[in-house]
Amino acid sequence: AELVCTVDSANPSRTKWLGNDGSPLRPDEYIQLSVDKNNNRAKFSNASELNYGNYTCVSQNKYGIAMSTVEISGKPTLRTNIEWTRNSDGSRSAELVCTVDSANPSRTKWLGSDGSPLLQGDSIELSVVGSYHRAKFSIASELNYGNYTCVSQNKYGIAMSTVEISGKPTLKTTIQWTRGVDGSRMVELVCEVHCANSRRTDWLRSDGSPLVHGEFVHLFVDGNKHTAKLKNVSELDYGNYSCLSQNKYGIGISTVEVSGKPTLRTCVHWTRNLDGSRGAELVCTVDSANPSRTKWLGNDGSLLRPDEYLQLSVDKNNHRVKFNIAKKRNYGNYTCVSQNKYGIAMSTVEMSGKPNLRTNLEWTRNSDGSRSAELVCMVDSANPSR
Repeated sequence: AELVCTVDSANPSRTKWLGNDGSPLRPDEYIQLSVDKNNNRAKFSNASELNYGNYTCVSQNKYGIAMSTVEISGKPTLRTNIEWTRNSDGSRSAELVCTVDSANPSRTKWLGSDGSPLLQGDSIELSVVGSYHRAKFSIASELNYGNYTCVSQNKYGIAMSTVEISGKPTLKTTIQWTRGVDGSRMVELVCEVHCANSRRTDWLRSDGSPLVHGEFVHLFVDGNKHTAKLKNVSELDYGNYSCLSQNKYGIGISTVEVSGKPTLRTCVHWTRNLDGSRGAELVCTVDSANPSRTKWLGNDGSLLRPDEYLQLSVDKNNHRVKFNIAKKRNYGNYTCVSQNKYGIAMSTVEMSGKPNLRTNLEWTRNSDGSRSAELVCMVDSANPSR
């Protein structure tokens, strides 16, 4: 068994592994400690029941301490998920995947909704490749809908994990503001629908009436994304909008709000000055239907004011605070506050020595119908980071 602790630190840090009793792990004939870049490893050459328990990685730099705990246990650990695919005849297949990690040989099986084991047959394909235990329904129909449980057992215990095959739509809604060439505001309501069968999807207003395609409302569908674009948005358009998708198995609903109060996006950008010192710029991007008053507040809640070290500026809807020389005494939380006649919005960012991360997941469809996933991590760091 190998414990791996990946440490990201803006400054040099001290990292160690603690055992179940809180004492530091020390190398011996059974335990090897090593560091590979920012990966701190503890390897048990011959892991036995004597080694089972919780192990904590502790890392400290001048800004603070971080801890993370993992468990070495003899019983299996499971991860389950469901993968939908479209067959050439338009039907859909569903594959249940159970990933098993076990210290010892284990017996693993899939159980149906009634608790009975799934058996190989015309409609179900069971397969095992390495630690992946799969149950594939070649043509998934309502007869297959329900909860399915992966059960894995070894001499140390039993682990279970459950997934659901359901025909009811699942929805994800987002709202995106844009401006027209004439300065008017437009909003796009996007509803992403995941559904096993054909469905009907509508956007509804607050009073329950459906949005209808016309001069100021454009409705269009791109794959499983149902978009309603509202032009020349005014107070008359403010309220809640619900995406409703229905098939014979049920209804899915997800709601977003179109509001006149400002929407904010805040971030911090680090720069390096010619003399090697660091500068930091806080940016608050304000989108407001009406004129708004915007200000930055410091860590103590007081209003930020310009001086020889601090510059305030406004570039269109970007409200900036620039620290010419950012030092530890400037670290803390900073809040952008924007108010118009419809309400107040606030957004907070932290200026700290540790890196700032933004992560997202981007799915794409390949030409052969398979899917690829791209993980994107955007790093903004005051110092070189790993």
